[in-house]
Amino acid sequence: MRIKSKYKNIFELAKPYYKKGREADKEHHLAVAKMMQRILEEIDLNEDIMMAAALLHDIGYAKIPARREKIIGQIKLSVTI
Repeated sequence: MRIKSKYKNIFELAKPYYKKGREADKEHHLAVAKMMQRILEEIDLNEDIMMAAALLHDIGYAKIPARREKIIGQIKLSVTI
């Protein structure tokens, strides 16, 4: 399954944010986009909105310093234990 070119354009524009975010974000967003395409085959939703959401849903991590994200992860881990 290939991602349509208009969505690849969104992906390309978001790459700098993926690189500043978490380590595996780029691959994660491609996987989520492919899953979204399968969902859209089954459910009638606005494709443009849903694909943009799939590709952009975690770009905010680019604004969180790596050290802070690690601390937040440790806090979440300690709360679940």
